[in-house]
Amino acid sequence: MFESPLHGKRRSLVEVAFLSLWLAGQPVLADPVTESSETDSSNPSIPVQLSSEDIDTAVALRCPGEAYRVLVLGDGRAFLQINPEHPDQLQELAISDALNPTKTTIDCGEASFEIRTSPPFSNKLVEQHFELEKGEARFASKREYDPTEQLLEEATQLVFSGNRDALNALDFSGIEFAYQYVNAERIHRLMNQSMKRCDRQPCKPLIENTFLLITRLSTAISGTERDPSLPAQWILALDDLAVPVADSAPLLLRYTEILKRMNQREDAIAIVEELVRRDTESPDMRLFYGDLLWESGQKEEARVQYRAFAELIARDGKTPPARIARLLAD
Repeated sequence: MFESPLHGKRRSLVEVAFLSLWLAGQPVLADPVTESSETDSSNPSIPVQLSSEDIDTAVALRCPGEAYRVLVLGDGRAFLQINPEHPDQLQELAISDALNPTKTTIDCGEASFEIRTSPPFSNKLVEQHFELEKGEARFASKREYDPTEQLLEEATQLVFSGNRDALNALDFSGIEFAYQYVNAERIHRLMNQSMKRCDRQPCKPLIENTFLLITRLSTAISGTERDPSLPAQWILALDDLAVPVADSAPLLLRYTEILKRMNQREDAIAIVEELVRRDTESPDMRLFYGDLLWESGQKEEARVQYRAFAELIARDGKTPPARIARLLAD
């Protein structure tokens, strides 16, 4: 035994050790602090009763072949009805967020079920998994994700990997609130990524797959079919998505250069003609268009574009290159 100098009484060594910790300002036994986990979240709710009106107006989620069902009330609460012989005896489920009654489904396992819901005006999907044990539902896990973002990310990766068949097989018809996802900013980012990758992988198929995705997204949003095999239709798809010509021109002009090298000048002209029609104030576009026309033998049409080019640069006090000046002087 040890005599405490504080109280003048004898104490055991264990008591002295605890007292020393206390004097040092350290807790002898702290309350445990844990993060949300399966164990912490699985405490079953106390069985409750609802009015017959609540039960009648609730959305009932049933599992085929199972006696139990889940009732979703208008306020977003959910209740498990485990015993059909006592329909008014319910267990409130430990739902972290209110459910959306009109966008909630159930998926059932042998001794478990999963509730899927999507908040109003959102494509986000919230999955909450429950285990059934001794007639009670215990919360097991929760997962949140955006299936639309996953779909678009998968499509982008298929573009870059060159898997055209898999890209064609994707279903974009179910995209809701489309302009939250498919907008000019996303398309601009996609085209920029493709432009950079053109220096590291075959450029022609990459651009064609890029515009396959763009035309398919355009059709999903506008309802207007665009033929991805026709480059002129690509530009119409960009119009549907409100993408400015300045954003799309670099990638499209890169493609026309490839077509020129393949002696497919008519296809290249069709693309540039559409671009010039939308952006009449771009001198570079006029010069590029004039060169294409001249190389294809359409010299008078080319002079029209060269003249427009000269007029545009003259606004900044510039003169056309000597070769253009000679052609215009003839």
